[in-house]
Amino acid sequence: MAHASGCGWFVTALAAIGFLPLSLIWMDGWKNMGRFVSLLEFVWLIPVLAYLAESCGAYWPAKNDVAVPIIILILSAIPSQVERRAKVGAVILCSMVLLSVPVLVSGISEVRGTWLKPEMKTWSWELAAGLLLPGLSGLWNPAGKRNAGVATAIAIFAIVTAFVTQGVLSPAICTQENAPLYTLAQTLRLGGLSRFEPLVSVAITFGFYAACSFLVCCAETLGERFGMSKSAASVIVTVIAICMVLLQVPANDMVLTIGCVIGWFLMPISGLKKRSKKNEKSA
Repeated sequence: MAHASGCGWFVTALAAIGFLPLSLIWMDGWKNMGRFVSLLEFVWLIPVLAYLAESCGAYWPAKNDVAVPIIILILSAIPSQVERRAKVGAVILCSMVLLSVPVLVSGISEVRGTWLKPEMKTWSWELAAGLLLPGLSGLWNPAGKRNAGVATAIAIFAIVTAFVTQGVLSPAICTQENAPLYTLAQTLRLGGLSRFEPLVSVAITFGFYAACSFLVCCAETLGERFGMSKSAASVIVTVIAICMVLLQVPANDMVLTIGCVIGWFLMPISGLKKRSKKNEKSA
C-alpha cells in the first residue's frame, strides 16, 4: 500500500471499490485451477515479486541500492512452512500499520482542503497488486476462509494514507516523487518529535516483506501443482527475482497492472467454472 500514497485518495478509493471485493469473490477459484494455468501463474509471480521488492528501495536514502530488495527476497523465502510464513507476514503487516499511525496522525492537522480535489493523473501497479493480494490467499489458506475484515482494513488504511499524503504535499508533488510517503515524513512534526523518515522506512519495509512472503507462499503452492517441491519453488522464484533486481530489468506500470488483473483476477475464473461443474455433478 506504500505507493497508494502517490496515486491520490480518489484513484486509491476507486481501486479499492473495484478490485478488493472481486478479489475476495475469486478466492475460491484458485483451488481448482489446472496444471497449465498454475504454471503460468507461477511464472507471473516472479517479475511481480522482483518489482515489489525493488519498489521498497525508494524508501531508503541510498540511490540504486539493491541491498534492501535482495534482503527482503531472501527473508521472504526462509520460513520452512507455508502456514508459518503466512502468519509471520500477517504479524509484520500489523506492525507496519502501527508504525505508520504516528505519521498519519501528525499529518492530519497539516491537510489542506484545496489539495483534496479528486485527481485521475496518477496510477501505480503496486496498488492493483496490493488490493488483489487477498484473492491469492485461496492458494495457501487450508481453511478456505475469506479474510474480508483484514482486507477491508488494509484498503481503508491505503485510502487514508493517500488522503493525508495528497492533502499535505499537493497532487503535483505526489505525482513527481517516487516515495511520497517518505517525503511526507520529512515535513511533519508530532509535538516535539520530528524526523519520521526512519519510522516510515521500517514500516514500509515491513509491508513489502509481508507482500513478498505471501507471494512466495503462493509460488510454493502453485509449484506443487505441476510437480515441483515447495522448497524448489521457493528457491527458483527467489533466485530469479534477485537476478532481475541485480540486472535492473525495466518495468512498465501498465503492463504490470494488466498482468495482475489477468493473472490474479481473470484466470481464477477457470477454477470457479470447474468448481461449479463439480457441484452440479455432485447434486
